[in-house]
Amino acid sequence: MKLFIIFTVLFLAFSGCDDTSSAENNNNLNNSNNSNNSNNINNDAGPDADGGSDDCSEHAFTDVMIPTSDGYELSAFVRKPLNPDCRLPTILIQTPYNKENARSIWFLFGGEPLFDSRDYNFVVMDWRGFFGSAGVPVSNDRDLGYDGADAVDWITAQDWSDGKVGTWGVSALCKIQYQTAQIKPSGLKAMVPIFCGMNQTWEEHYPGGVLRREYINFMEMYYGVSASVYEAHPYRDTLWAWLEGQYSYTKVEAPSLVVAGWYDLNNKGGIGDWLSLRTQSAQAVRDKHQLLIGPWIHQATGGETSMGRPLTDQEKKYVDSSKIIQERSLAFFNVHLREIGESQAQKVEYIVDNETTPRFSDTWPPTVNTQVVYLRENTLSDEAPTTETDRVFSSDPDDPSPTIGGQTLMGNYHHGPQYLDEIIARSDSLVYESSVAPGFIVGGEVVVTLEIETDVPDTDIAVRITAVDPQGRHLLIAEGIQRLKLRDSNSTPSLLTAAQLYTVNIKAVNHHGYAFPAGWRLGLIITGSNFERFDVNPNTGNDFLSEAPAPAVSTTTIYAGGISSITFSTVE
Repeated sequence: MKLFIIFTVLFLAFSGCDDTSSAENNNNLNNSNNSNNSNNINNDAGPDADGGSDDCSEHAFTDVMIPTSDGYELSAFVRKPLNPDCRLPTILIQTPYNKENARSIWFLFGGEPLFDSRDYNFVVMDWRGFFGSAGVPVSNDRDLGYDGADAVDWITAQDWSDGKVGTWGVSALCKIQYQTAQIKPSGLKAMVPIFCGMNQTWEEHYPGGVLRREYINFMEMYYGVSASVYEAHPYRDTLWAWLEGQYSYTKVEAPSLVVAGWYDLNNKGGIGDWLSLRTQSAQAVRDKHQLLIGPWIHQATGGETSMGRPLTDQEKKYVDSSKIIQERSLAFFNVHLREIGESQAQKVEYIVDNETTPRFSDTWPPTVNTQVVYLRENTLSDEAPTTETDRVFSSDPDDPSPTIGGQTLMGNYHHGPQYLDEIIARSDSLVYESSVAPGFIVGGEVVVTLEIETDVPDTDIAVRITAVDPQGRHLLIAEGIQRLKLRDSNSTPSLLTAAQLYTVNIKAVNHHGYAFPAGWRLGLIITGSNFERFDVNPNTGNDFLSEAPAPAVSTTTIYAGGISSITFSTVE
């Protein structure tokens, strides 16, 4: 039971890594346009149901305490019509970040398609033990989902409710929706989980077998959760197997609009959830789940600052400035809570980076087309080499290749696609470039296959897939890493033998959708680390630098003779 408590703490911390700070709130408010408030109000859904009158157009906020079934009260505010005859569906948001932040971000200044709608009540509630809510934040006896279910039941009993509730939220506010759905409250009719995975997984914390050190450092710094909790389980053991099945897709009985970002921390988890919901959730809703993916970083929905600093102009390219997520959320709720409009025929909508027109598909990935690009001496080509060449790089644990961009979290790192001049300038990187623009658009998973040998019992290989601009600069678009002793199994390590050839597959951490601009080329950078996004390998066969013996410098050879290649899922 102690482990359960620990990992519940980890869940809270993980979920809370990205949401809006006060600085974000202020920036978002300052950039809102008050005049948008009236322009985005949908047709009235008031008591006469005429779809056009203003019966329910005037709303007010009320502070309330929502009782729980175990005797506590949770602090919330309700936004509902002034007209006491109005009966509307309700959107529930559960937050550990103070409901007042949500009030100021989304409700006061307009320009928010979902929250400007006058066809819904909104309830925003502080989590148990946070801000105005009573109770202990982490309990071994009560899952937070019960509080969500109690809130749904309370809402449906109010005279301003029509009995239908939808849930919405990002990251922490996303995971809590899945927990609420596990309890099956009868009033829960729709969900919009954004940028999260339902369960904690080994792959989420150890992609390619390498600990996400940047994330763990944040956990320790901000939440006081020791890194040793994660370090105690470096392989996929029985505890990880239990955590990965802690919440069941079979208990989800409400249709979901799952939202993921190409450059978000939880892209693969969210997409995996949608795939599982389509086959394992309640039979009646399996064909109603939708998936929305776009060119967004984890900070895309919460304003224009993150983790205590403003976003750069480069980072702002990957926020949802057009409010697509809110617009699609509103349309989804209209279908499932108001029975207005039609459900999207093709269940996957995805926006490829560098394109403006959405694409649609019945499945994900949307196509089985593949494109293989081969490594040659220092280039990338559609044609396999006829002769073998090799290149060598070193990896020094005391001087690791630094993290620049990618699916990062902390404010001391840039987020999303960034230029990698600093990485290329180092002597421990191998750089490959195609001579012509790729003739394909990435649309799914990316795998780098390398034929290698090394002089140590274990080391890491980190890959960064890039788009090379006309000036020759490499822009990061995908990344992956692999701990070589876990090349064949995520639960049983197998050390390497010096001077022996191995074939290693390195999966990009996220699914991707990318269209190369005219004149841009494909690039690949290979290093032995990507720190501190990923932990450093001591190159001794041990798991962490803290373990004896002292770390060693590795020398790894990459052979380009027809095996070493990049395989892309592609779309037309």
